Amino acid sequence: MDITDIGPFKRIWAPADWKRKTLKVTQGNRLDLPVLLLTIPGLEDELEIGIFYRGKLESPADGENFHALLQRHKTAEAPVALSPGQIRSLSRVLNLAGFNQYTFPKQLTGYNADFQLRTAQVVVLNGRPVLMVDGEFRADESADAFFGCLFVEADDSGRKIYELYLKAADKELYLRSLNTFRQVTESIEWAK
Repeated sequence: MDITDIGPFKRIWAPADWKRKTLKVTQGNRLDLPVLLLTIPGLEDELEIGIFYRGKLESPADGENFHALLQRHKTAEAPVALSPGQIRSLSRVLNLAGFNQYTFPKQLTGYNADFQLRTAQVVVLNGRPVLMVDGEFRADESADAFFGCLFVEADDSGRKIYELYLKAADKELYLRSLNTFRQVTESIEWAK
């Protein structure tokens, strides 16, 4: 099954045994936004691959920072890990993953961060630089969801950002699904 013509994605391959559906998600006072989900029958509440656009442009400063980061590494032959300072500077770009241990350290806030970030790196995917993160959303001390995401610039200013993500309810399911997610991301044909 192919997914075509969504934001910066001209075409993405999806496994035939996954089912496609579109949801509407309310974003604060903004309009309901479509989220395209791929799920496996019987595991709809436990595993999903999604494509999401936030419905708004990021601030000019955040966009400029994100765009500059991607452009600086657009010819990198290997993934480029972000420093804690770079991660902090991208907190709004990272959306919910921006509430991590670097941007909200426990020693300053007194609380554990909502997202435990394991990796944040720029990778060049089919000729285009993207930001890739991996980690866990947590409630209290137990993991709520394991999460891997590509943050993709859909314009030349870094302000219009799409997310292509894998989310799983437990670590084993997440690890088993990473190869499929990798195949999905490696199949991307870019719109421009």
